[in-house]
Amino acid sequence: MRILVVLLLMMAAPLRAELSYPKYSQLGSQLGPITVQQFANRQQRVSVANLPIAGLTAVQIYLHGVYNHKADGSQTVLLSLRHGTAGCLDRWALIRISGNQVLPTAPFGGCAEIPRWLESDGLGLELGFSHPDPQYAATVFRFDAQGLIRKDTLVTELQNEEGSGDGGLPELDWAKWIGRASSEFLQDPQERFRFQYVSSEELEILLQQMQISGALFSDGAYLYGYGCVTNQCNKTHAAFSVSISYGYPRYVFHDKNGQRKSGGDILSRFPERLRQFYYTGVFGQ
Repeated sequence: MRILVVLLLMMAAPLRAELSYPKYSQLGSQLGPITVQQFANRQQRVSVANLPIAGLTAVQIYLHGVYNHKADGSQTVLLSLRHGTAGCLDRWALIRISGNQVLPTAPFGGCAEIPRWLESDGLGLELGFSHPDPQYAATVFRFDAQGLIRKDTLVTELQNEEGSGDGGLPELDWAKWIGRASSEFLQDPQERFRFQYVSSEELEILLQQMQISGALFSDGAYLYGYGCVTNQCNKTHAAFSVSISYGYPRYVFHDKNGQRKSGGDILSRFPERLRQFYYTGVFGQ
């Protein structure tokens, strides 16, 4: 279950959390203090127990947390590195502390790529990022004793891992939602959990585009919701579907600049009504 809190010095149980990012210049570890230090040419670097870590330098570095792994007694440090003057969160890095060894990753990720979730277990740490290709559910980086491993997870792989062929989520109690506002569904804590693989940014866009919120309806296979922005309903609008059998959501939104975005699955697997909305901007009941 996800919680909206940053957790420092995480203990044994596996944990997945949506993240906010408090910023620190010093944190503690089993080897001693982890510090961000200023050095030549307006650059910063990271030191563990006063020993600089090679390769981790930037204009600005932030420490975000230290996570304990009970199974092997190791710790993982999460940090971000900023380059240039634009303030963009350019790269991420992890440092593994195991016994007397300090093992950093090379920086990974890119500008404006913010982890959607973090999972800490007894052996290591995983960070999940959005993927620009809608056929992929996420890009996951895992760091443990085996090193840093990247996996691009297809939506279909995620569905197979979670059980039911359409996502493995609890069956939708769709009848109680018929006729209610689409925005109400997105704001309901239990139903919002169905959108756990949607980035918080895109979920917020969906909610913003439900200012004028249509009534939820069903065709027997899917529950549908639709909404638009006040005074912009002809171009700034969004729609979503939720499988009645499997509870899995898909969504589309259009913005005022003519840009469109889909998520939750590849378009060929969208219900026809939602797929047509993606291409035409017309949502019919």
